[in-house]
Amino acid sequence: MQLLLISTFLVLLNILPFSGLAEDRWIKEGKAAMSSWQYEKAIIYFSQAIQEESNSVESYLLRSKTYLALQKYQEAEKDLQKAYSIDPKYVQQYFKRKEVARYIRIENIRSP
Repeated sequence: MQLLLISTFLVLLNILPFSGLAEDRWIKEGKAAMSSWQYEKAIIYFSQAIQEESNSVESYLLRSKTYLALQKYQEAEKDLQKAYSIDPKYVQQYFKRKEVARYIRIENIRSP
């Protein structure tokens, strides 16, 4: 019991690396806002996730996508460049998966 209390206290002080839990919550909220076309709200959530974890490639990519939906192209490009600077391979894989998914959807439409 005492160990649990100490661990909880250290997490609250951000001494232990459990900040991803808050980041995940903000990402989840941002995705929910995006799915209901509340893009400005989604920007706030993804920005909060970035504040929690400044090297969150996923948060930068999602915020970039949201900026694109708002036609804020400079901001979208800035976030995409930041995500790429953090982890170029992750960003490349992200876009490869998107391209494959797009191709599969097109092929499904073409199929009789």
